[in-house]
This record gives sequence, structure tokens and C-alpha cells, in this order.
Amino acid sequence: MDIATLLGLLVGLGGLIGGFLWEGGHAGMLLVKTAAVIVFGGTFGAVILSFTMEEIKTVPYFLKVIFTDKKID
Repeated sequence: MDIATLLGLLVGLGGLIGGFLWEGGHAGMLLVKTAAVIVFGGTFGAVILSFTMEEIKTVPYFLKVIFTDKKID
């Protein structure tokens, strides 16, 4: 995995959690099931609407490329 990938994930999660806590939220509120269904379900639905099925089928391949050291020609 490229260090930039890990750094990007950490910065993104840190910003999300930091902003939430800064606004007075409690860490336990991030683990509410209904909120997770709304956020992840809505995100998944928006992604499906935005791309063709052929493009969506390539996601597992690119996730593998992102999280491994395999080089692409």
C-alpha cells in the first residue's frame, strides 16, 4: 500500500471524527446503526446512480490495486 493511501485515509477519518467532536458530538453517537445505514446506504445508492454497471464491476480490481503493492502497466 502506498503511504499516501494510508495518509489519506487517516486524514479523512481524523477530519470526520474531529469535526464531529468539535461540534459537541459524543464518540458513541458515531456507532449508531440507523445513522450508518443512512450514510452508507445513501452513498452506495449515489455511486450506483453515478456510474454504469461495467464501471462498478471494476471496483474490486481497483481496490486490490490501491491496497497492495501491485504495479499497473
